Amino acid sequence: MKDKDKLKQLLEHNDNNPMALHKIAVIYRDMKDYKKAEEYFIKAKQAGHYSAQFDLEELYARLSES
Repeated sequence: MKDKDKLKQLLEHNDNNPMALHKIAVIYRDMKDYKKAEEYFIKAKQAGHYSAQFDLEELYARLSES
């Protein structure tokens, strides 16, 4: 429940902040909502987050193993 509250706050106030977008992606990934995690890792990457590409590739690898 705590992650959902944090996610709601982040979504309301940080639509173009690379660090916030990355944090949103991580929360979605931890909640196992991989489609949304992918969406926000891509947004974070496009906004200039330095490790979003790595995290996105890791997500794809994790999904291909399942």
